[in-house]
Amino acid sequence: MRNVCKILAPTPCLLNIVPGGASPLLSAQKAKEIGYKVQIWPIIALSEVFARVGDQYRTLKETGTADPPEKGRGEVRDIFNVCGLQECAAFDAKVGGKAYSNGV
Repeated sequence: MRNVCKILAPTPCLLNIVPGGASPLLSAQKAKEIGYKVQIWPIIALSEVFARVGDQYRTLKETGTADPPEKGRGEVRDIFNVCGLQECAAFDAKVGGKAYSNGV
């Protein structure tokens, strides 16, 4: 890996880090030391989502309901806010809309 970065220099090399994948798992710092200028960790969020969704559907199947999210960790308002709900509401109000007049 170090040789690839050296051979291709000054072209920046990208390391696609996939825990459990074919490439060795390096820390972000070690990859930087080796010479990678760009690192992506595309699967870590999806892995967590996959595991949690599976847990929730098992719970739903077994009990008929799902576990509520922890406070501040995936509540519906948290998700909406990350997606820009507050900005949408502000824009709506600014242009005279009433879509969020009863709150968000």
